[in-house]
Amino acid sequence: MEGLTGYIATGIVTFSVGLLLKSFEARPKVVFWQPHYALFEIQNPRTNVQSDSISIQNIGRKTAENLEIVFKAKPDNFKFSPPVAFAEETSPNGEFIVKIASLGPKEFLTLQILSHITQPRIEAIRSSAGRVEAMPFRMQRKVPRWAEVIGGFLMLVGFGFTFYWLARAVIFVSHNIGIG
Repeated sequence: MEGLTGYIATGIVTFSVGLLLKSFEARPKVVFWQPHYALFEIQNPRTNVQSDSISIQNIGRKTAENLEIVFKAKPDNFKFSPPVAFAEETSPNGEFIVKIASLGPKEFLTLQILSHITQPRIEAIRSSAGRVEAMPFRMQRKVPRWAEVIGGFLMLVGFGFTFYWLARAVIFVSHNIGIG
């Protein structure tokens, strides 16, 4: 019976390590956020001008291939910052698609849109790795470097104390139930 237990334990450990390694595998992860939107009502001539921007970033560790930004209709004016090579395409159902060949790890770009006739409506952003997720975004004040270092140090000390007391609790419980 001991031999069978060893084989089962080996299988479980091997499977667990395999899952753990799979979770650390390099892969692309593309996110987007909308840092800017403004609508201007111009009186003479009477018209509305809308300004939008959408930032897209690959926060993964592998290059994202075949990035597509799908609009309901073609925006009046748009440009990328920093400039990037792209291709335009119209789908059979009239959607306007902007295609970008790749977006490297940690690389980001911003799509600037200026509209006065057609409202820009993004239907989807996707890559070969799947649908791009919207990332929660908020502007935050930049703190000085010394404050970041002190905050990081205090978090590290907190994690250390937490780990220490959890280990002490496990040892205490194991001694009281007769394991250790």
